[in-house]
Amino acid sequence: MTRTAPRPRLQVAGNHAATPLPPGRPISPSTRRSLLMAGVEDLLETTVVERLSPGQVARHVGLAEADFTRAFSSVEEVVGLLLTARYEQQVAGADEVLSRNGDPRGAMSAALATAFHMWREHRALFLAVLDNRCTPTIAAAWEHWLNGCSAYLADYIRSVRGAGEALDGPALPTADDLAESLVDLGASALEHHLRRGGDEEDAVRVHTTMTHIWAASIFGTEASADDA
Repeated sequence: MTRTAPRPRLQVAGNHAATPLPPGRPISPSTRRSLLMAGVEDLLETTVVERLSPGQVARHVGLAEADFTRAFSSVEEVVGLLLTARYEQQVAGADEVLSRNGDPRGAMSAALATAFHMWREHRALFLAVLDNRCTPTIAAAWEHWLNGCSAYLADYIRSVRGAGEALDGPALPTADDLAESLVDLGASALEHHLRRGGDEEDAVRVHTTMTHIWAASIFGTEASADDA
C-alpha cells in the first residue's frame, strides 16, 4: 500500500500571467516557456485538453507555433508540468504554515486550508489532470503529485509522533500508510467539490470535514477549523 517515492523538488515555471508580448520584443527561452505554460492554463478554463493545439496556445500569448514545439513535446506535457509547479506552490504554503509555533492541530488545519484554497484557484487545471489520467504523460504527473503529497504528509506524521504530539503505537497504521489514505481521501473530496462548482460555503464544509478526519486520524483529538 505504501508509496515510496521521495518528496520531489522539481524546478519548473511558477505563476505567470498569460499576457501576449508586443511584436518584436526579445524573449528568453525560460520566459517563453513560462508564457506558454500560463497560456495553457488560461485556455483550460474554456477548452478541454484534447482540443488544445500548440498553435492555439502560442497565438494566445502572442508567439508562433514553432515557439511551442521548440519548448514542449505536447500540450499534455505542459499540463503535467503545471501540476508539478502547483505541487511546489502547495508544499511552500504548507512549509510556511507548519513552521509556525503553536498547536500542531491548528497548524495542520491551516495547511489544509492553504492547499484547498490554492486548488480552488486552479480548478480547471486540477480537473483537466483528473480527466486525462489515461494519457501517459499526465498519468505520470498525477502519480508524482500523489506520491509527493503522501511523502510530505508521512514526514509530518512522523515528526509529530516523534514529538509526542500524535497518536503512536504498534497497533496504528504506519505513517506512510496513514498518509496515503488521507491524501487519497482529500483528493477525492477536493474533486467532488470542484466538479459540483462548490461555493465558499461548500468549501468551508469540505475543509471542516477534512480537518476533523485528519485530526482524529493523526492526533486522536478534534482540531479547530477556525485556523483556515
